[in-house]
Amino acid sequence: MRRVELLIADSRRATENIDYSDTAGIQDSEFIRYLNDAQDRVFTAILSTHPDVFLYEKEVTVTNGVEQMDIPTDAYMKAKLKQVDYSPTGAARDYYELAKGSLKERLNTYPNEPSFYIRRNDKILIQPPPPTSSGKIRFSYFRALPKLNNRVGQIDSVTLNTGTSEITAITIDITSITTDNITLIESLGYMTLVNKDGVIQMKGIPVSNIDSTTGIVTLDGAFTYESGETAAAENWVVPGEYHTSHSMLDDSCERYLLAHCDWKILKRDSSNDSVEQGRELDAMLTEIVTAYKDIDEDVDYVPIIDTSFLISSGG
Repeated sequence: MRRVELLIADSRRATENIDYSDTAGIQDSEFIRYLNDAQDRVFTAILSTHPDVFLYEKEVTVTNGVEQMDIPTDAYMKAKLKQVDYSPTGAARDYYELAKGSLKERLNTYPNEPSFYIRRNDKILIQPPPPTSSGKIRFSYFRALPKLNNRVGQIDSVTLNTGTSEITAITIDITSITTDNITLIESLGYMTLVNKDGVIQMKGIPVSNIDSTTGIVTLDGAFTYESGETAAAENWVVPGEYHTSHSMLDDSCERYLLAHCDWKILKRDSSNDSVEQGRELDAMLTEIVTAYKDIDEDVDYVPIIDTSFLISSGG
């Protein structure tokens, strides 16, 4: 899907709102809000009919004797866990599924090989706590979509401490960012780094201050980036904790995002065109959701829970 700035430009032309300034006309922030509303509506509609489209997997190393572990920060509502697996060695072949338990079953006992987990708010409690730090938990969960925003600057340089997974220094190219956008990032307190296609490279970077002369970023406290994340010069800066410049929805959904945005702008302008636009919008969403319902054409067989039946005995 095209980046947010291009979608906004299309919507401005479609709704005849090309002329604007800092003090007059409809600002980009309003278009961005409507694009996010549209993305949320498509996401929840698809999730309710074909949730596995947004199924994601993440491995996290456990700590010896520690039962509590954070659910991934990009999990949808922290309540859409599909499955939790544990590997005592960290190797893929050793994973086995943990049962889901309740808080009444909490063991409060010595470390041993885990058999179940308890979900508590945005965390899980591994029961019993793992007896080693070489094991891994594998989360299968429904990943939330990052919010949309304009990219507002570009990274000039960044230094990472790969040993501690921390940012040692980071500087924004001061010629690529406006004073207003510096203020916006500081007010939100976070920024996300993406590549030219909007793929998130590093999220949730806490920002305390950005020097308007040098572009040097002062982090708001200690920050440890997640395994698999990175940052490099020429990454783009997007304001917000979990944001991107390109929607992660399929390209076929772009027309809905634009139509929804146009509709909201026309309603704001009290245009009669908004009534017909609303009808087209509902029909468009129905088409998209219907297409996702039939996304898998292969045959669904009865699931085999006992994996011993899946392993050939040879001979």
